[in-house]
Amino acid sequence: MNRSAAEEHLRVIRELMERATIYRAVSAPAALFCGLVALLVSGLALIPGPFQALFQHNFVLTWIVVCLLSATANTFFIFRSTERRQERFASYRLRTALLAIAPTFIVAIALTFFLARAAGTELFIAVCWMALYGLALLSTMTFAPRSIVILGWAFILTSVLILCVMTPVLVVAVGDRPSLMLEQLGYFAMAGSFGLYHTIYGVLVMFSARHNEHG
Repeated sequence: MNRSAAEEHLRVIRELMERATIYRAVSAPAALFCGLVALLVSGLALIPGPFQALFQHNFVLTWIVVCLLSATANTFFIFRSTERRQERFASYRLRTALLAIAPTFIVAIALTFFLARAAGTELFIAVCWMALYGLALLSTMTFAPRSIVILGWAFILTSVLILCVMTPVLVVAVGDRPSLMLEQLGYFAMAGSFGLYHTIYGVLVMFSARHNEHG
């Protein structure tokens, strides 16, 4: 390898490392926002109170609103980050990331539209969202930090675990109000995955970033 090729190789490696660091820093507050909102919504839906009636029988609509809020927050954090670095918002990296995750989100939209028309599918919808979201995160592994890959695997493995035990869960859920119980299980699944995983990820990454700054 001649000198110019070696310098180009090192430049590419350094750029990829910088991108991963920036991506992790931007994703942490967005993940924390998404996780806290998911936990709040799940709590309001599961804990008896004046707000519980708003979320019952509105599982899909509720999480669509949460998804839109999270996407808005993520867009804000990305925009603020690009402004700070004096880069274009619609950069090549952003377009690459969106193209990478687009197929899984298209499938998620189609499955949601199909499953939402039947009663008692809330838990299965939640599992589909978890699995496809995990695949979307893994589709960015070529330019995302390792923490994003770990988060993606956490979603996929959790969805697989739920699928493995879903049949006995469904048998237990059959009672006087099976549809309502399945909806509650769906909220538990969303709280434990999108809520808890995102919150843990956001806290750990932000703590790690502050530790590195002081170190």
